Amino acid sequence: LAWLTRDDPRQLDPESVYLGQRYGLAVLWFSTTKSVYQWHVPEEYSYDGDEEEDGVDEDGNSTSDYYEQTNNANEWPPRHHHNLQQKDPNAWFHHDHWLSSNGICGWEGIQCHPHENANVHDTNNDGDVSHVELRRNNLHGLIPNEIYNTLPYLKVLDLSDNGFAGTISEEIGNNWKDLESLNFTSNAIAGSLTSAI
Repeated sequence: LAWLTRDDPRQLDPESVYLGQRYGLAVLWFSTTKSVYQWHVPEEYSYDGDEEEDGVDEDGNSTSDYYEQTNNANEWPPRHHHNLQQKDPNAWFHHDHWLSSNGICGWEGIQCHPHENANVHDTNNDGDVSHVELRRNNLHGLIPNEIYNTLPYLKVLDLSDNGFAGTISEEIGNNWKDLESLNFTSNAIAGSLTSAI
């Protein structure tokens, strides 16, 4: 949620009907990549319970007494963002425009329903997500519940040939009334689909 409110370059209006879908897809990214590209406090600022060591950020500044320098214990230290275009073997293989200022319909692997009176959807805009197709894309971890709860108009979900684990959520049958195709093959996902699918 912090990325959406502070760091998302698109900065959708809080009243936008597409904000929830953008949020759900962002959670999918953050939940399933091992990439160093993260929008959280950098490792040099985190505290893991060990004795604190003096660190240096990428600009050569000391990080150990950041809070004393700012006199504000509630202020987050500056974040260093890695460019998604950098080659990172732990990131998704295909991720053009993800987390960018583009609308979610322009994010690689995402398709949207056309707006009224249009045959195709403008990929620079936001819209109701119809397809999430991220097959063989180096996604790892659990499928976040936000996907089930924020994409109500989804017709196609293909997450096959990735590194997912866990169990199939019952939310699939509750929320995806328009679902036509679901592909979780070649993952370590357990469970069965509900009769509502």
